[in-house]
Amino acid sequence: DSLENLFVSFLGELLFLRDVHGMLFSRFELHIKEEGQRVCLEGVAYGEKFDPQKHRPGIDVKAATYNWVKVEKRDGSWLAQTVVDV
Repeated sequence: DSLENLFVSFLGELLFLRDVHGMLFSRFELHIKEEGQRVCLEGVAYGEKFDPQKHRPGIDVKAATYNWVKVEKRDGSWLAQTVVDV
């Protein structure tokens, strides 16, 4: 997969976990592995279940899109961005 596909798929998985399990995420440890022509994304997402006493509802993201998606290595770190549907 391309880096862009991995990024959008990763965001889709986070949205799935939010919708099914009520999870909110605040921190990520991600590693991109390049193995020949293959690119893999491994990582851990840290968060907790939504608690209305603690968390304020915000804008509901429906999906990650491929609009203006960009993933690039910059100064030894990875930068990823895209537009989301709300």
